[in-house]
Amino acid sequence: MVVKETLRLHPPVPLLLPRETKSHFELNGYDIGSKTRIYMNAWTIGRNPDSWKNPQEFCPDHKFMESVSMAMATVELALANMLLCFDWKLPNGMEEEEDIDMEEEFGTTVSKKSPLHLLPIPY
Repeated sequence: MVVKETLRLHPPVPLLLPRETKSHFELNGYDIGSKTRIYMNAWTIGRNPDSWKNPQEFCPDHKFMESVSMAMATVELALANMLLCFDWKLPNGMEEEEDIDMEEEFGTTVSKKSPLHLLPIPY
């Protein structure tokens, strides 16, 4: 659930793959024609207060669809192995979690403005 919540708050790409409508329909008062290409904003969906309780907060207990893909299971397994094999600490000059810059930089993909640097300490 931690990985899903992280991807909800910080999606790697701001826009999902475009979709093409099959038929004409109306959405929120707008006429959408057949074969219209639609882009969905993943960043906005993940922060929509109509869909999420406290959308700006990191909360692994947020409810997600129960299906878990093989890719998500693989990411969780790799992350679990890294957490199991190492202790992690912030580099010199950073003492508290609040020192971590969580600002994002938008482009083709979304990334942190300042990369996260952690020091792995083997057991």
